Amino acid sequence: MTMHTDTFRQTPTRLRMYTCSLLLLTALFSCPATPVQASERAVTQHEYALFKQAHEYANADSFAKAASVLATYFNSSRQHHVFAYELYGYVLLQLNRASESVRILEQGITAYPANITLAQNLGSAYARLGKHGKAGETLLKAYALGGNQKHGMAFSAAQMFAQAKQFNRAREVLTPLVSLSEARPDWFLLLAQCQNQDSLHADAVQCLLKGIRKFPENSTLWRMLGYTHYQRGNQEKATAAYEVATRLTPPSDSEIRQLASLYSSLGAPLLSKKTLGNKPATPAMLDNLAYGFAGAGDLTSALEKVEAALRQAPTPERTYRKGQILLRMRRMQEAREVFQTVAAQQGPWQGKALWALSMVAWLEGDWHEARSMLEKVAIADGRLRKRAHKLLAVLNSVTAQIPAGAATGRGGREIAPGHNGD
Repeated sequence: MTMHTDTFRQTPTRLRMYTCSLLLLTALFSCPATPVQASERAVTQHEYALFKQAHEYANADSFAKAASVLATYFNSSRQHHVFAYELYGYVLLQLNRASESVRILEQGITAYPANITLAQNLGSAYARLGKHGKAGETLLKAYALGGNQKHGMAFSAAQMFAQAKQFNRAREVLTPLVSLSEARPDWFLLLAQCQNQDSLHADAVQCLLKGIRKFPENSTLWRMLGYTHYQRGNQEKATAAYEVATRLTPPSDSEIRQLASLYSSLGAPLLSKKTLGNKPATPAMLDNLAYGFAGAGDLTSALEKVEAALRQAPTPERTYRKGQILLRMRRMQEAREVFQTVAAQQGPWQGKALWALSMVAWLEGDWHEARSMLEKVAIADGRLRKRAHKLLAVLNSVTAQIPAGAATGRGGREIAPGHNGD
C-alpha cells in the first residue's frame, strides 16, 4: 500500500531582484568616483545611466533588453560594480539562461566574496541548474556571511541538500535550527523526512513529537507522525495520528482515502468503508478495501471491490488478485479463466499466473496439467524457477505412487502443494 507523505517540496530561496531606488542610485552616484578597491567603489555616471536603464527594462519584464544593456557594460568594462552582477544574474535567470547566470554570479562572488545577496542569488542559480548540493553549500555561505542570523536561508540550504539526497548533510543543518525559539513547523517536518529517508524512524518520531509540543495544532506534523509510525510498522499509532490530523484540518478527498486505506491495512474494512463515506473510491482505495475484506474473510465483498477496481483501471495485477479471491472461494473454473487471461500476457505477472494455474490443477488432481504449468513457470519466471523445480520433484514422487492405469484429472483427489498460490 502506498502511504501518503509530503514529498520534498523544493522551495529554493527566491532570487531577489535588486530593487535599488532612484534615490539610492543618486546617493551612490554622488560619491567620489575615485578608483578604489572593488568592494568600496562607487557608481560612476556612466554606470548609473546603464544600471538605471537595465533596471527599468527588468521592472517592465523586458528582460532581453535589460540583458543587452548589461552585456554591453560587461564587454566594455574590466571592473564591474556589485549591482551589475546582481542584476545581470537575475535577468539571465528570467531568460532561462541559468548557465550564464551562474557564470556571472560566480565572477561576482569572486570579486565580492563578502556580499550576501550574490551568494544567495548564486545558490538559487545553482538550484535552477539542478546542482542542489552546490546550491546548499552556497546558501550556507550566505547564511554565515549574515552572521548565522537569517535562519530561513539555512533552511533553504537544507532543502537543497535534501533535493541532492544528501540527507545526512541536511540533518546537520536542521538539527540546531529546530532547537531555536523561532523554529517553524516546516523545519521539524523536513528534518523528520530526512531522518525517515535514512531509516532513522525512531529519531523522526522524537523530532515530530518535539514539533507537535511546540505546534500542537499543526495537522501536517501529525500527519507526518502517522506516516512515520506506519514506516515503523506501528499501524495503530499511525491510525491515531492520522485521526488527530483529520480532526485538526478538514481532510481533502485524498486524505480521507489515505485514512480509509490505513484502516483497510489494519484489517478493519468496515471502518474503512465508514471513513470513506460517500466519497468516490479510487482504484487503489478499492484494492485496499478488497484486501481488507479478504483478510477479514468476507470474500464476496472482496470480489465486489476488486471487480469495481478492474472496471475503473484494469491491470494484470488486479486481474491476478481477482483470480486469487476466486480460488479462495473454490470457484475453480472462474479462477482458471482469470489466471489464463493474465498468463497470456507478457510481463511480471505472467509467471505468477502460470504458478496459480498449476495450483488450480494440483488442487483438482490434474497432475498432467499441473506438471505442464510448472514447466512453463520454470521457463517464464526466473524468480519462481527453483520453487517450480522443487514442486515438480514432489509431483513426480506423488504420481509415481499412483497405480498404472489409474485415472487422474479434474475433480480428483486434492493434495495440498504446501503453497497458498501467492
